[in-house]
Amino acid sequence: MRIGIDIDDTITNTQDKIDEIALEKENKQVYDRTKHWFYDRFNCSEEEDELFFHKYAREIMGSADIKENASLYINKLHDLGHEIYIITARSNKFADNIMDITLDYLAKNEIKYDKIIFQSHNKADICRENNIDVMVDDSIEHIEEITNVGIRVIIMDNEYNRNSNGARAKNWEEVYNLIESR
Repeated sequence: MRIGIDIDDTITNTQDKIDEIALEKENKQVYDRTKHWFYDRFNCSEEEDELFFHKYAREIMGSADIKENASLYINKLHDLGHEIYIITARSNKFADNIMDITLDYLAKNEIKYDKIIFQSHNKADICRENNIDVMVDDSIEHIEEITNVGIRVIIMDNEYNRNSNGARAKNWEEVYNLIESR
């Protein structure tokens, strides 16, 4: 089976790192935890959002904590013969070297994968083009787009995606079990 996996808030706890940096370095309080996007989450303008990410993208993407047992279960799936495709919207939009930072992060956390695809803003097309059988993601937009093209999605549970329908996992053990039970 070919498995697509998002990075932010799927492999990593990116929102937690964003919340921590916003509070510690910008004195911003989370306004609404049920919102995914920074400007909604912190009740600020899109300009403030962009400035924040230009300033902290490297730190966020390079040091967000990995989700518990993500490496263990991703590697277990890989070792069972599944092909692992990391499919991420990450790009150098906000800072140079985001791709290198991401590759270093995956290596440091010993995550096995067969291919990584950056700048994946239309994940439904990427999944179709790469014959992905199942995609693990947290983004409501991506979940809906991928589901609409007939590809199975496992939703990595977060406060902001609770209104999305489909197979849901609270952790990587649950993701593993959902994939292996098929």
